[in-house]
Amino acid sequence: MFAAFRDYLQAYLDFVEQAQPVTDPLALKEIEQAHRRYLRYRAEKDPARGMFTRFYGPEWTEEYIHGFLFDLERKLTIASRSS
Repeated sequence: MFAAFRDYLQAYLDFVEQAQPVTDPLALKEIEQAHRRYLRYRAEKDPARGMFTRFYGPEWTEEYIHGFLFDLERKLTIASRSS
């Protein structure tokens, strides 16, 4: 099992080493929008949402999910206001 992990890790490191930076502003905007859509989807479909709501209530759950687990959108909004 460790050999398979090591091979996978090496393939990943090779991939990262060969990666080229994305510099096109349009492509960067599309990547950001896709990432935001993904995070919104994951936040809505988080499998622990029901358990957290039962244990801690809906207000705590929403703050935890959007303020900690999937907080990129909030951070980007704050960053855009300060620039």
